[in-house]
Parts: sequence; structure tokens; C-alpha cells
Amino acid sequence: MKKLKKINYAACWPYLAVVLFAAYLAYRQMRTGNIIIGSDTIFHFNRFYETEEQIRNGNLSWFMTLYGFNQSGRVINAFYGPAFAYLNGLLLLAVGTWYRYQIITSFLVFAVGGVGMYRAVHRFKVRGSIAVLVTIIYMTIGWLPRWQSGSNFTGIGAALMPYGILVACDMFYDKEKPIHWIKLTILMTVALEGHLLTALMYMAFLVPAWLYAIIKRENKRGILLNTLKAVLLTIFLTVNTLLPLYWMSKTNNLAPTATMRMLENAVHLKHTTVAFHPFRILTHNLRASLTFWLAYAFIAQVIYAIWTREESKANVVVSLYGGFWLLLASRLVEWDRITNHLPALARFIQFPSRFVCIAYPLLIVGLGLSFEHILHHKQKWVQIAAYASLGMLTFAAADCLVITLTSNAWAGYQNNVGRSRNTKFGEET
Repeated sequence: MKKLKKINYAACWPYLAVVLFAAYLAYRQMRTGNIIIGSDTIFHFNRFYETEEQIRNGNLSWFMTLYGFNQSGRVINAFYGPAFAYLNGLLLLAVGTWYRYQIITSFLVFAVGGVGMYRAVHRFKVRGSIAVLVTIIYMTIGWLPRWQSGSNFTGIGAALMPYGILVACDMFYDKEKPIHWIKLTILMTVALEGHLLTALMYMAFLVPAWLYAIIKRENKRGILLNTLKAVLLTIFLTVNTLLPLYWMSKTNNLAPTATMRMLENAVHLKHTTVAFHPFRILTHNLRASLTFWLAYAFIAQVIYAIWTREESKANVVVSLYGGFWLLLASRLVEWDRITNHLPALARFIQFPSRFVCIAYPLLIVGLGLSFEHILHHKQKWVQIAAYASLGMLTFAAADCLVITLTSNAWAGYQNNVGRSRNTKFGEET
């Protein structure tokens, strides 16, 4: 009999750490026993209630809503990834309550996003301890935590985004086979079935890497052939989403998405204040908020990458590209003036802060590369200082999120949702 391979515990512990942290974030809500009603909860929960009831009653309708949205017959799930909607409906049917559903899906989104981010950072040969710390930062900032606190689907997009970096890495580093067409197909299929905007964001990762592969690699014919195979197979696998979207847009007057004030929804800097409770740093880095201390860390990271550009070209590329998207997501761009000339952007993009889904994974990879480079310094005190500063940065980011999640969970809803005209709270009788 063949001997069983020994488990490589050294390779497993980072994944365990990431998963345990995801479980801890879900546990913070479990302590309250409450569901969190967020800005998009009513909309998406209606979608999943619809598919859950269809499965329960054996009455499947791919287009019309028979149970959700006040049994209005509106066409919703056909535009928002029907396969993903039915998957969530099946999960809801299995767990039985919205509370359990939210806890389980929150854990899954954090875990999937964290594992993907760790793998992306580790792909650049960053040691496990550093990769775990910067991964925890990623799990606590931007849109990723917004699935738990606000049911924002961009949170799922943020969880999937690091996997785009992994595919882009193959295009940069794999000289023999820069286009892994099966990986590319899976990546784009999952994105299109789940969130169309995520698929477009993937292209922002992949197009520059694809152009690099075309220019630098000799097997251009193979690259084009594999790309064509990935495109055709993706279209075939997502025809259930793409065809209804095309057909309905040609034959019906679709309700447009809401027009948003772009500048108001761009990333802005926020001061942090220390509360009376020890080690409690208020405010957060979610969605359009960016605390000054994290902004300074990203700026320092970009400067350090440029300073050491001769030693790590990869760090320069990911840091500058990430910095570009963070700039595009910020209020430094005159978004209101731009949308005066291109009003469709205010309906399609809605929130420039969504660009942090591209910026943050790249900057987190750059942060890992910079700390990995610093740790090669021969003097011990430099290494200790590097670990201490990264540890403090990670703790501060995690602490900000824990406070926000706990506050929302005890209240039962996200800040400002109680005053929203789109959400009505009922009372149990």
C-alpha cells in the first residue's frame, strides 16, 4: 500500500488563520442573535426568497417573480445572475432562517475573499506571516465587509477580485502557458453569473496582463487560441444571463438603475478618534471611507515601491496600478463635472468607490512585497520594527471593522437605514 503523504502543517496554518478570522467576524454578529438590515438587504433578500419559494413549491420561473417583491411579476433575477440566485435560494431553504443564512454567507464571503487574497500575496513569494497580516487588512476594508453589514453585492465582487490577480500572475510569469484558458473561463463565468460589474473589473486586471503576454511571449498564436477558447466557453456557460439581458433590453423598456451623485460616493478621508474604552479606534475603512492612517500607509507603500524599483519591479507595477485606481475612486477626481458631460456614468458606475475593489487587492499585494523586502534587512531591530508596525496596522483595521459590525448587529440595521425611504421596519405581532 502506498504511504499517505504527511500533512504540511506549515503550509496549512495561514489558511486556518484566515478562516478562523472569518469565523470570528461572523461570531461578532452571532453574539447578538440579530440579523443586520443593510442598504441592499431588502432587495437581495427578496431575490433569494423568490428562488427559495420556487424551489420549495416546485414552481420554477426563470423570469417572473412569483413570491418576492410583493408578487409583482417583475423581472429581476434574470438580470442579476439567475444561477447564483437559485444557489442562494437553495441555501436559504436548507438553513431555514434569514439569520442563519446571513451568518453562513458572511462567513463564506470573508473566507473566500481572505483565502484568495492570501494566495495572491503568497504567489509573489511573500512569507506566510506577512501574507496573513496583510490579508486580514484586506478582509476588513473596502467593500468586502459590506456583504455582512449592508448586503451589498459589490462585497461578493471584492471577495472574488484577488482570484483575478492569480490569473493575471499566470499571464505575467508563466512563460510556457501564459493563458490558462480553463482558469480564465471559470473566473469570468463565476463573475458573470454573480455580478456583472465584477466581470468588468476583472477586465481591468486582465487586459494589461494579456497585452503584456502578447508583446513579451513568443507563442502569440497559442495565446490568441487559448483566449478565444476561454471567451467562447464563457459565453456558452453564461448564456442564461447574457441572452435575457440582451433580449429584454431590445424588446422592453427597462427601469434604469438609480442615478447617484458620483462625488458624494467617491472615497473620502476620515479622521480617527480614540474612545474611552482601551484600544478602541473609531470610524472605519468601508466602502467610501478611508482613514488617514491607512491612506498614509498606502502612500508610504507606493513611495517605497518606487524607491526600491530596481529590486522589485513587480512591486512598482502593482503599487502604481493600485494607486491609480484608488485615485480614480477618490474625490480628487471631478466626478460631478465628468457626469455632467457623461450622465450615463452616474447610473452605470453609481459609486466611484467601487474602484477600490481593484485598488485594494493590488495595494495589499504591494504592501506584502514591501514588508517582505524590509525583512531581508540584516539588522534585527529593523525586522522587529517592520513586524510591529504591520501588526499595529492590522490590529487597527480589524478593530475598526469589529466595532462597526458589532454596533450594526446590536442595532439590527446599518447606520442610516432606519431613516431610509426605501426600507420599512415592521413590528412582530
